[in-house]
Amino acid sequence: MKRILLILSLAALVSLNSCKDKTKDNNTNNTTTTSGDVAKDQPKATGNAPLSYAITYSPDSAILGTSREAFVKFTGGETIALQDPDGKATGMQATFGLSITNKSTLDKSVYFGLMASEARIELDNSTSIPLSKEEGDVNPAPESTTQATWKATFPANTKPVKLNLFLNGTRVSVGLTLTEKK
Repeated sequence: MKRILLILSLAALVSLNSCKDKTKDNNTNNTTTTSGDVAKDQPKATGNAPLSYAITYSPDSAILGTSREAFVKFTGGETIALQDPDGKATGMQATFGLSITNKSTLDKSVYFGLMASEARIELDNSTSIPLSKEEGDVNPAPESTTQATWKATFPANTKPVKLNLFLNGTRVSVGLTLTEKK
């Protein structure tokens, strides 16, 4: 009888200790999260923000002109999906960042104008469209660099795949890749 009583008391003691350990573990695991942790773990609320894409150029620079006088470096770009109030796609608007350098020297000056209206955007449906006419010309002086921002609007359900630049009988095609921004 003493053995049974001893075994039951040991079993009760073990189960009591195990219950205490569980409540202790539950209390230590119930840590509070700070607002910084919550913001880091949850995706940002976009609300009614439109889809936007970063533009990557391949290659990221080009040389134009019969004397190779124009050096164009693509400095960035963004495309925003346009929608009507019902959420139906109405097209895309793109902004292209360029840095144009006139590589001619001061003693052998060559002047040129790189015009946005003469550039063409090739779309994924094999059509080409011009950039906006209001963007104007870029005319860097010899041995200087000028920054430019060109804009284009595309029809619904199309994406740009190539940017074609023209200057003094030369043509350069640059591939465009869109990457969704998060």
